[in-house]
Amino acid sequence: MSKAMHYRTKVTVQWIAVIVLILVAGVRAQNSPQPRQEVPSVVEVTGQVTDASHAPMENVIIKAIGTDVSPVLSDARGMYKFYLVNQTAAFTLAASKEGYSSDPSPPEEPRRQVRFDPVLTKAQDRASVTMQHFVSGESISGKVAGLRAEDVGKYKVVLYVLTNKWYIHPFAENTEGTGYGSITADGSWTMKTVNRSNHPFKLAILVVPMDHVPPAVVESGEDAESSLRAKFGANLIASQILPAPEGL
Repeated sequence: MSKAMHYRTKVTVQWIAVIVLILVAGVRAQNSPQPRQEVPSVVEVTGQVTDASHAPMENVIIKAIGTDVSPVLSDARGMYKFYLVNQTAAFTLAASKEGYSSDPSPPEEPRRQVRFDPVLTKAQDRASVTMQHFVSGESISGKVAGLRAEDVGKYKVVLYVLTNKWYIHPFAENTEGTGYGSITADGSWTMKTVNRSNHPFKLAILVVPMDHVPPAVVESGEDAESSLRAKFGANLIASQILPAPEGL
């Protein structure tokens, strides 16, 4: 073998050895345990609660789900602050106030500062109610849309019919199915109905808080629909008023 060929062979072997060493080092680096990210001993959670018009909201409950910290309330400026000590697991932040709702935060990993600025909206701004089926003398049913799943059980459906006044239908009693209709998880509601001799002009379907006791009779006034809605005021979450179906 000539000296030139011997030299080239030697250089080639050296380069191959270098490449192998680089590859081995890379594999070892990938397989070596990564240093653990330091978890802060104290996590500061702050934020401001506002409504849909960006106005601050007071006395809103802020919860840190997945922790043992008690809920806190927002102040007159909508601000709040609390601390999590030795929190190692992810947690979720949620805001709540009667008649309002908002989306929770995504899961938060512990870090030195976490900010959550929830926007609360009124249930009245989202909810709607409709009638879908009616069988004379048997049942009336429909759907409520726009309520959050966790809020469904807080509300019920009540019916009124209009003759000379608004009368609750079919009976003025606090009994499910005849005095009010519960709302199921998918928004469905069903009530019994009766066929009375004096056919009403209109049917009103109202969504109100579960603990609200609706009046048996409401004066119709000059504007019957406005009079009924005004009677319920802030307790009226959604409504539909339509011509009474034949046989009601």
